[in-house]
Amino acid sequence: MPKPNRRCRTRPPTKGEGVSKGGMLCNCNPAWAKSYTVGCILLGNKTGCRFQRSGAGVSQRVFTDSPSPQLVSSGKEIEILAARIAERVGEELEDRFPEHAQEMRTADHRAQACRLGRSPFSAATVNIDFCSHRHRDTNNKETGLSALLTVLPPGQKPSCYHQLPTVSPEGHQSAGVSIALPNGSLMFEAARSFPHQTTPVVSPSSRLSLVFYQHRLLDRPLHGAALGRFLETRDL
Repeated sequence: MPKPNRRCRTRPPTKGEGVSKGGMLCNCNPAWAKSYTVGCILLGNKTGCRFQRSGAGVSQRVFTDSPSPQLVSSGKEIEILAARIAERVGEELEDRFPEHAQEMRTADHRAQACRLGRSPFSAATVNIDFCSHRHRDTNNKETGLSALLTVLPPGQKPSCYHQLPTVSPEGHQSAGVSIALPNGSLMFEAARSFPHQTTPVVSPSSRLSLVFYQHRLLDRPLHGAALGRFLETRDL
């Protein structure tokens, strides 16, 4: 099993790099690595959609997550493309895991605004050579599955591994599974239940991974607009 992410060390930003809270960046991700969120996600621990609370308006749901959280000014085209891919991935989910897909669609009739197209997913994370530390996606819907689609340049072999550190392969006593995901591969994962991580990319590879998922509590009409106004009143 390849080594997991080395112990994280933070560093000050270089010129032109944005920073999030704390003013430091992570050494595990190189300067060229990027991560975007497309769609609707849960806002912190509150019952509400981040898109509705952002004040962005109905024409945009694309945020950068690294190196600095902000809206993407020309994100509508990205959202349309992500929705089309999400619909195709959703078809695969319904074919292979119909019970999970059905559970993820229980609120579609009233919460369609918080979905990517006609898919069962509320959002996608688009990663470019971006690695993640060990975590569980605890904001995901309890009965839902995540889908990981990997896209590599022609002829390129996988340059990092998707790891499940607590899973024991059949016939092995020690835990830990590393998966080299090839170009075009689609993996479904119970990301809320099992810890997972990816190894760092050591040189630019243009590796693109698209992670589709549905966050819990995104089950209200119009991105929870009425609830958002209530929360703003309570915050005052």
